[in-house]
Amino acid sequence: MLFETAMTFALPIAARTLLPALIARGLANGSLHAAWSRLVSLFPAAPGRRHAEVTSVAEFDPAAPYPTPIVLVHGFLGDPGHFRRLRRFLAARGFRNFVTFSYEPRLDYPELARQLHRAIDAVRDATGAPVVDVIGHSLGGLVARHLLETTPEAPIRRMVTLGAPCLGRSLPAEELAIFGAADVIIAAPTRLRGRTVLVPACGHLRLLHHPTVCRRVATFLGASAREAAPMREAA
Repeated sequence: MLFETAMTFALPIAARTLLPALIARGLANGSLHAAWSRLVSLFPAAPGRRHAEVTSVAEFDPAAPYPTPIVLVHGFLGDPGHFRRLRRFLAARGFRNFVTFSYEPRLDYPELARQLHRAIDAVRDATGAPVVDVIGHSLGGLVARHLLETTPEAPIRRMVTLGAPCLGRSLPAEELAIFGAADVIIAAPTRLRGRTVLVPACGHLRLLHHPTVCRRVATFLGASAREAAPMREAA
């Protein structure tokens, strides 16, 4: 059964703002992965949060204009509330079935990808949906991308990543990668093959609610297969 648990962290505000930037930069450099993992292990997780969790939608609506469940994956030290404004935007346009995937702060993105896969299977079992869509911010996008790269048969119809570090040179066919031109944490790669969008005057956190980003996400998730053909463009 899907469930919901509130998450809190006993970290000072300065750490909450600085650590995500440091972690994202560390992930962007694969050789620093082990060092960053050791650093993060120094910060305790919230009591009672030892595993990844999924939160259920109040009521799955198979008759919604866009019935495919959307799994939201937050970034490092993030929480499901960060998607609030994007959720409202999408809900007003017929996307009403949302599920959030939450996890304790860690950098082991391959393990998080395996946990995300299990969460997606749980969502499918609970709703009867054959596939899901995924939206991931920052580390959450890297986790979702790694799942598709290592498990191409994963039941993901479409995936949107927002400011996610790119450790390779190409994107999965199911992915739309959106970057902010003013993002000082994760810069848009200049030689990345796949479907990408660069949003002017948009920073790392603003990717979660920038109007252009919201429109792009809604258009991509609602587009037909032909309309969602790979592209590279500036917003």
